[in-house]
Amino acid sequence: MTDSPTYVLGIVFDIDSLEKPFYGLAAYRILFRKIFAADRELLANSLLRDGDTSATLSGNARDCVISIETCNGRALERIIALFEDAPDQGLKPKDCRFLFGQDAAREPLVLAARVNDLCVIDWCDNSDIVHVWNVETTAMQNPSGAASDGEAGRQRKPQ
Repeated sequence: MTDSPTYVLGIVFDIDSLEKPFYGLAAYRILFRKIFAADRELLANSLLRDGDTSATLSGNARDCVISIETCNGRALERIIALFEDAPDQGLKPKDCRFLFGQDAAREPLVLAARVNDLCVIDWCDNSDIVHVWNVETTAMQNPSGAASDGEAGRQRKPQ
């Protein structure tokens, strides 16, 4: 067991502004795309949790959260900076975009994935999250994006 403090950051998304019916996966696409474009190492040694907020479950809101739990406080500071002014549709407005520490921990989020020190998902409760991770990884590796026919692993040929 480690003596390092654990930091928790929740990023709040507006369900109605995300792709339906798979709004959770759309939120992960935003999260991974933005972080991978900057530095995927920001997610090293982290736990990802997700779910609807308590307010959403009680019918008083339409928000979902992805939280990142890590011992690397500097990584979370950089992630906050990435998302603070991000214009991505689906993110809540700046004044209610983040949940910190206990505020994030109080939400009914479930453990979704673990990212190891090599920045690989080594445990995941939902294979769709791994698929989104792989799609966004491939997109970052291919400057022109995924192959036009949807086969992300295939090399694109000049037309």
